[in-house]
Amino acid sequence: ADATVALVFSFVINAALVATFANGFFSLQCAQVSGGPLACLPHEITAADRCSKSHCESCVSGSGHAGFCADIGLAEAGDSLYKLFGDNGHMGRTMFALGLLAAGQASTMTGTMAGQYVMEGFLEWRIPIWQRTLITRTLSL
Repeated sequence: ADATVALVFSFVINAALVATFANGFFSLQCAQVSGGPLACLPHEITAADRCSKSHCESCVSGSGHAGFCADIGLAEAGDSLYKLFGDNGHMGRTMFALGLLAAGQASTMTGTMAGQYVMEGFLEWRIPIWQRTLITRTLSL
């Protein structure tokens, strides 16, 4: 039951983030740039450090923000969402952090369940569930 809750929570948050990134940062111009596809980042994020000479083009995102074409990685995602949401920027950062946490928990849960099946089926260890869960989660961390 706890695995289902963690996986559903992770799915909902990550689906919302994918939809937000697609709506907020997509630009056909940036998607077709050689060396892309890239995202259309708002102008408030400085272009000097973020784009190379080969693809530093101006663009307008799907949400109507003017910006420039560049990559969005894990390091820039929180700041990009902060700029996208404006006054609610902290909410964007928080949701992104929760999405990363939920994805990590879903991954850990998958490792835990795999470890439990190995212990029960292949190794034929018969120990209480709480001990088995403790052992497999400790190893997966």
